[in-house]
Amino acid sequence: MRPARRGGWSALLGIMFAAALAAGCEDRERAGAPRYRLQVGPAEARVEVAATPEARKVGLSGRRSLGADEGMLFIFPHAGRFSFWMKGTFVPLSVAFVTPDGKIAEIQDMEPETTVAHTPQREALMALEMPAGWFEHKGVKEGDALALPRELAGIEAR
Repeated sequence: MRPARRGGWSALLGIMFAAALAAGCEDRERAGAPRYRLQVGPAEARVEVAATPEARKVGLSGRRSLGADEGMLFIFPHAGRFSFWMKGTFVPLSVAFVTPDGKIAEIQDMEPETTVAHTPQREALMALEMPAGWFEHKGVKEGDALALPRELAGIEAR
């Protein structure tokens, strides 16, 4: 019995090591993802961009932390009332829905690991997720403009 038990532990440890290694590779891939500086009302943010269906589906899920001024900008191919949820997302976030003319229409707070749908009242072309409370802390409010850097002008949402 003992050898079987040891073998079981060895297999379990091997699986845990492989999972940790895969998570580390994913974090390194994300760490190498381009970040862009955005002017958000009176504040500046550093964001990754999700402009494809695959990137928008993954979003910030799986993250255990974010830098104080780091987040993700979701860009959609057309304006709509797109919903966000926090399943598999471990960091509390706030999301700002941005209209086609670049103004923040509304800001909502989102709790980790929930399936509550966060949907804007108006159509949005973009959504900006930042650490929870970031918008309030930085003095960003509804009606403020989001200024995209030139580098993002060439990104076409699919």
